[in-house]
Amino acid sequence: MLSKLAEMKRRMDALYAESFKPENEQSADVETAAVDWEPSADITEREDAVRFFIDLPGVLESELTVEVADNRLVVRGKREIPIEDAPASACRCHRERPYGSFRRVFAIPGDCLTESIGAELKAGVLSIEIPRQAPHRGSAHKVEVRSE
Repeated sequence: MLSKLAEMKRRMDALYAESFKPENEQSADVETAAVDWEPSADITEREDAVRFFIDLPGVLESELTVEVADNRLVVRGKREIPIEDAPASACRCHRERPYGSFRRVFAIPGDCLTESIGAELKAGVLSIEIPRQAPHRGSAHKVEVRSE
């Protein structure tokens, strides 16, 4: 029960934070599509890249889709209950691990080079790196100030 309350608090915090962003910066991360669970994610932004780390233990690469469209990163897939974990005669009294479909959508900054995206699933963590364009560093010059 406490894990469900913690998840509800996390979603409410995300909705609250999202509501104070300017409209052009709001992400679709708070979407509530028909999903069975929502994996946790960490996002780091550096000058040269944006990186996503999404916890997907037990998710097979063949059950995973990563797409980029309209400056949004979409990660979807499913985690099935292992056959050996679900015998027909078993009585489940307690289950904490979520199974079924999931979907996460993240806004991508406009300076990202989405055609150069890289992704790796290793040890149950999906790592996605999207390189960024080098910031424009114009040449500096002195401006003459006149007085009357």
